[in-house]
Amino acid sequence: MSALPDILAACARLVWLAPLLPLLAALAMAARLLAGASGDAAERSGAAIARAGALAALLFLAALAGASLFAGAPGHLTLAAWFGVPGVTVPVSFMLDPAALGIATLTAFIGWVALSFSVAYLHREPGFHRFLLGMCLLLGGMQLIVLAGDSALSYGAGDGGGAGAVRPSMAFDNTP
Repeated sequence: MSALPDILAACARLVWLAPLLPLLAALAMAARLLAGASGDAAERSGAAIARAGALAALLFLAALAGASLFAGAPGHLTLAAWFGVPGVTVPVSFMLDPAALGIATLTAFIGWVALSFSVAYLHREPGFHRFLLGMCLLLGGMQLIVLAGDSALSYGAGDGGGAGAVRPSMAFDNTP
């Protein structure tokens, strides 16, 4: 008997980490901005935070997708209920079918590559930290949209992903 299906089932219960890791990186970036981190001295550590959040999500999703190739995809996974009234329950659920896992892994990869490229390209730009913050918000929101297993989570993630998409474009307010 292989232990892979048991390991996959245990890891699938942690799927909420995929969107949470970039969102935690965004929170750390926001805290640094509020604390006054700016300029060249703060770029290296800020970039490390953003890239680490994106890379951790990518590696987790790649491992989950790779394991599902051998053990089968977990499918629809309900983690909890947000709220409920008699006859109606709104769940917190994720869809972990092969398509969702593949798209989520691809999204995480593209986000990580974009962050890695942006660090070198935007070096010494005034909106460097705000851009990385926005990219982390966008990446976390996109992971929620792709992996959402119910309409309530998908709708909420769409709002968060939209806010993340607007943020990087506003990072450089001094350019035409």
